[in-house]
Amino acid sequence: MYYFPLTPRLQRLYASNATAKHMRWHSEHERDGVMRHPSDSPAWKHFDQTYPHFASEVRNVRLGLSTDGFQPFGQSGQQYSSWPVIVTPYNLPPWMCMKDEYMFLSVMIPGPKNPKQKIDVFLKVSWFDNHKKFLPPDHPWRKNKKWFKKGQIVYKVASTEQSGLQILREIEDLGLMKVTELGSDKVNARISKSSLCGWKKRKLHQDETTKKYPKACYMLDDNSKKVLCKWLQELRFPDGYVSNMGRCVDMNKLKLFDLTSTAITEEHMRQLERNIPLILTKLERIFPPSFWDSMEHLPIHLAYEACLAGPVQERWMKLHGVKYDIKNKNRVEGCIRNACLVKESSTLCTHYFKSDILTRYRKVPRNADDGGVGEDHPQILSVFKHVGRGFGKKKIRRIFEDTLRQIQPYIQDSEIDAKLETEFASWFNQYARDPSSSITNQFMKDLAEGPLHKVQPFNGYVVNGYKFHTEEYGSIKSTMNSGICIKGSSHSADEIDYYGILTEILQLEYHALPFKRTVLFKCSWFDPTPKHGTRVHPQYNLVDVNRRRTFNKYEPFIMAVQASQVYFETYPSIKRTQNDWLAVR
Repeated sequence: MYYFPLTPRLQRLYASNATAKHMRWHSEHERDGVMRHPSDSPAWKHFDQTYPHFASEVRNVRLGLSTDGFQPFGQSGQQYSSWPVIVTPYNLPPWMCMKDEYMFLSVMIPGPKNPKQKIDVFLKVSWFDNHKKFLPPDHPWRKNKKWFKKGQIVYKVASTEQSGLQILREIEDLGLMKVTELGSDKVNARISKSSLCGWKKRKLHQDETTKKYPKACYMLDDNSKKVLCKWLQELRFPDGYVSNMGRCVDMNKLKLFDLTSTAITEEHMRQLERNIPLILTKLERIFPPSFWDSMEHLPIHLAYEACLAGPVQERWMKLHGVKYDIKNKNRVEGCIRNACLVKESSTLCTHYFKSDILTRYRKVPRNADDGGVGEDHPQILSVFKHVGRGFGKKKIRRIFEDTLRQIQPYIQDSEIDAKLETEFASWFNQYARDPSSSITNQFMKDLAEGPLHKVQPFNGYVVNGYKFHTEEYGSIKSTMNSGICIKGSSHSADEIDYYGILTEILQLEYHALPFKRTVLFKCSWFDPTPKHGTRVHPQYNLVDVNRRRTFNKYEPFIMAVQASQVYFETYPSIKRTQNDWLAVR
């Protein structure tokens, strides 16, 4: 066995400014009733109450431990079992404690023999053989003598815990045999089908015309499944909002997989704890007694376990990439140890890099804003105080000339110059420079003079915590970042929100120093007319827009700082009435 000292590695977490403040997160973070971390769970709070002296110092380290064996040579190679023991500090927030760089290899149990028979693993058996015990005491199904066991009324209430011996006695009282014993399947099946059980085999009535059996109302036929799976496969969300849903769709089997939740609430888990026994008891009327074993009873305890200890992703550790660290198969453990030391050393060094430097284990914030003019200018206008960061820089072009040529393709250069002189914000310019107007702010005069004729287009822009893409640039992306919403108003008492698609991102620059820039979004707006272009659900305030109706006024430009991000999705329906409408989220 190889041991890696743990104390100096934990000391390094407090020695670096990058991690020291996070080691107190478990005690200092705000609690809103949602369990995202083991520190939000009742088990953690019970530990604090049991050991108040330890809990009083928030810098005390709490560790999670896991181990598992793996076969470094694959199933077809030499039989070899290597067992690394991993610990992780639960002081860190959820986005750090389960990352590879904070999962420390503390013990390495070498192969080639499997040592699991020599490792002390204690498992407490906590499942029950009768889920009607979990029903409320006054539930009518407890007194039902026909639907379940004949002539039996359930008075027992499920205890909080049972030992393995207690469960074994219950099994022996029923006469059931252990599944590992010879002939247990026949004996258990005979007991299940005896007069003690009230279950009867029922047949569904076959349709005489189609010769098919009826399906439940919630069942989907193959065509509907294809529509739903296709919709989920093409579903696109804004950047950083959710993972790629298309990867969780199997179009061959028409199924979904690997869908998980990272946050739970104690209230929801308590509700599940009450509902699951009811659901299982209903299913007991459908499936034969031989169907019910420990795995079918397991869901009863999953809600209690999650409520007690918190989200499962913080408690199930996976050994990411350990197998890929093996470069010399003649020295399995040596390769793993060397790779572990290199990773920890390099990670420690990155803690002293600047925060904007991208490293293997440190990602620069996805939608970090930057840009604009500093506020050290006392007369700076808000239009120039934009905060944003453009990316995908394109070729500079002349916006006013290009717009005129789009409207009048055969316009001459001389006519463009004439319009520039006579129609480009002439009144504002004259008013700002008129001495009688009393405008002394130089920034206001520069704004009135108008932007330079050249503009800097971008494919994307990060502002207000959102990452925006133009419609053309985002058409090949797996995310949908071109949806725009701004709060608007009309002459009526009700406000109207405007929804549209981002088509172009333009950065304007104005004359004179200091540099003054502002960013505009050019959008294609949907018709905001209620019931015709936009509809709002009266109860849930869900918004839909009609994709075939557009805004009838030419007002395409907004300032980038005004934009909020939304996304539009079609309905997974085979009805044609929904084809023209997009759901806004």
